[in-house]
This record gives sequence, structure tokens and C-alpha cells, in this order.
Amino acid sequence: MAAVVLGVCLGWPQVAAAAGPALDATAPDDLSSVLIDPPSLDFVAKPNGMSGTSHIGPLDLEAVVAEQNGSPTVRSELMRQGFTRGYRKAWVQQGTSVVLIERVEEFRYNIGAQDHLILARDADARSRDFRGFFDVSAIPTPDAYGERDVSPSNFETDNVIFVKGNLLLVVATGRSGQSTADLARSQARAQFIAAPWETRDQVGAPDRVPRPPILPAGTRPNLVALTIVGGVLLLAAIPVLLVVLIAVRQGSRRPYPLLSADRRYWWDGSTWRDTTASVPAGAHRSPDGAYWFDGVAWRPVAPYRSE
Repeated sequence: MAAVVLGVCLGWPQVAAAAGPALDATAPDDLSSVLIDPPSLDFVAKPNGMSGTSHIGPLDLEAVVAEQNGSPTVRSELMRQGFTRGYRKAWVQQGTSVVLIERVEEFRYNIGAQDHLILARDADARSRDFRGFFDVSAIPTPDAYGERDVSPSNFETDNVIFVKGNLLLVVATGRSGQSTADLARSQARAQFIAAPWETRDQVGAPDRVPRPPILPAGTRPNLVALTIVGGVLLLAAIPVLLVVLIAVRQGSRRPYPLLSADRRYWWDGSTWRDTTASVPAGAHRSPDGAYWFDGVAWRPVAPYRSE
């Protein structure tokens, strides 16, 4: 999934959360309480509801997927990672028009948030508006990164994404033609310190998240892609099939009799026998049975006589 902030896709999240004190997890009724207030009173809050394509206020799975154009991949990833709910708040500063957006995503287990962070960093780096990462060492966790986006209209968004326990949090600040990275860093540090270590009990947490499915839930297989893949696999299998067929064919043939150099005698396994008196065992015969092949020529089958 990708977090949408200031109209910019933040992409999927990374890494292991910093170890925190073993406190009892308390699940708040509303995740809005997890998000902190702006740094000054001149930031005016945007009301809950739709703002462009983004939801301000509570976020459930359907709201997040809808922000990503109903992507089956986003839905599948969030379900795999154990996404439970989220919340977004937004403000605009009077006089400067600086935008501040905070977002929290809750996962059932810590590893779900960590997996989300890992994927986000990679996705952000591939974004069309991506302009690079910036230092966020002031945030007391290794599980954080900062990235800068610049839109075609020259609006710069500085995003700080980090994990604390089972929560993934995003602090984004933006302003036209100007960096706001310092504000994003300081607000993210304050947000990290204020956030709870966990909002859900981690007893019984698995060691890893499930592997991604071959096909995301709700998607249909691409027949063209499957045909191409099938063709490649078939080409790779042809040499192996040929070897197997040759081996089977050779194995099904009867062993050819061992003849002497002059082809007068054949070896029956214990003694040499005269080919004028008996046909070698295993020799290929003509359809009418009147001739046998000695490897060079067809020879008449001699009448049987004991030796």
C-alpha cells in the first residue's frame, strides 16, 4: 500500500522497530489520540471528510484501498500485513500556507508494521516525484527514513516515515518551492516520543508475516503474461524431455546380440553358437520371420537343429 500525503504517494513501509519497555498495550477507541498537535497555534485544522482523493479522519481498509484507485495489490498487502485501522489529520499554517499532515496506521502485530515500512521505502524511491532521502537521525529509532518529493508544479513535500511497535506513522510537511524538512523532522521526533509503544497485545505474535500471494486477491491472471511464461518454461523443459525420451526409447530396445568378427558365431552368455544353426537371441527379424538382421545384412533363418 502507499500512504497518500499532500497528494503525493508515499509508497510502502521498512525494518525492525526499536525495542521499547514491556508495557501493557492499550488500544485507544480512536487513533486520533495517537497523533500530536501542530507545533504552533497558527496551524488551522482541516475538517474530517474528503480532501481531494484523501480521507481526513478515521481510515479503514476500504478507505485506504480507495485512495489507491481500488488496487487489489494494496488490499492484498494490507491484509497480509495485518492492517487494522488508521487515522489522518491535516492542518494549514496561516500566513505561510505550509501544510502539515500526520497519519497513523495500526497493525495487529509489530512485524506487520515493519514489513510495511520496508516496502514503503522501496516504493518511494521509485515514485515519479521522488527527489531523494534526507537525514532523520534525530528520531530515536533506526526504523525511520525521510524522503522528499517535488511535484510538476514545484510543490515540495518532505515526508518522515517511522515505526514504533505495531504503529507506522507518517509526518509530512509541504510548501510550494521551498523545503520544510526541518519542520517534518522536529514534528516526527515529537510524534515518536508521544506515541505509545503498542496499541495491541503482542502475545502470540508470529515470527514473520505470510509470504505475498502469487496473484493479489481480486485480480485476474494476465493471459498474455501467462502464455509468455509458459512458453519460456516449455522451451527450458524441451532438452530435458528429449533426454528422457531418448533414454526411455533406448531402454525399451532389446539388447543386440554379440557376434564374432566374421559374424559366423554369436555369444549366448556362456558359449559361442553357430549362426548357420541357430538365430541369435534378440536378433531383429523380418515381418514374415524368414530373415534376421546381423547388423550388416539380412540372413535367412536356418532350420532349427540341435547342436
